[in-house]
Amino acid sequence: GFKVTEIIKVIKNLKAEGFTCVLAMHFANADVDHPLNEQQKQQFLQVKQACDPVLASCCNSAAIYKWPELHFDYVRPGIMLYGASPFADKTIHVLDLKPVMTFSAEVIALNHIQTNEHVGYGSTFCAKQAMDIAIVSIGYGDGYPRAYIKQNYVAIDKQLCAVVGRVSMDMLAIDVTGLQIKLGTPVELWGAHRLVDDVADANGTIGYELLCRLSNRPTRKSS
Repeated sequence: GFKVTEIIKVIKNLKAEGFTCVLAMHFANADVDHPLNEQQKQQFLQVKQACDPVLASCCNSAAIYKWPELHFDYVRPGIMLYGASPFADKTIHVLDLKPVMTFSAEVIALNHIQTNEHVGYGSTFCAKQAMDIAIVSIGYGDGYPRAYIKQNYVAIDKQLCAVVGRVSMDMLAIDVTGLQIKLGTPVELWGAHRLVDDVADANGTIGYELLCRLSNRPTRKSS
């Protein structure tokens, strides 16, 4: 929290008292090309040189990829530990990351609807043809996003299924037309086949928000 004009004096005073100091900085724009990135880098290097020897850390997930010369003594991976991308324009496949978290639920009801029937609150979805609809035991009360600016999907047996209608507090509906679905069929909200980054993009946000916003209702399991 110290400004550049203050930090050198602070570090030298602490070192004089026998403390081991870690010079740390967090990039505000590491995930994009921004002129302030270079300014931050130069300020950090200026302070580091003035205070040597001093331990240094300035790389979050995006910076770890972009500036290996700035890894120094410690790096601070965050979103990449989940196997999600810190960049809006780079997928986990390009970054050689693998998802380590799966968010899943089960099919709790199956329905067949006809043309012009509606699904969900507000009747925002109207079937253009006869469809098979599955109801999944997850909703915004669990932390799953309610509103989407793009069509969203879930995955069943590696196949993407469209979410139809509004997500409610405890349930959502998906299009399973043509699939052999039974009660209890697992549905991947995000994971290896429906990436959290893609769900976030459909929701107009970032994967980090979705990973952090889950409520206490879903059961956590470690593998």
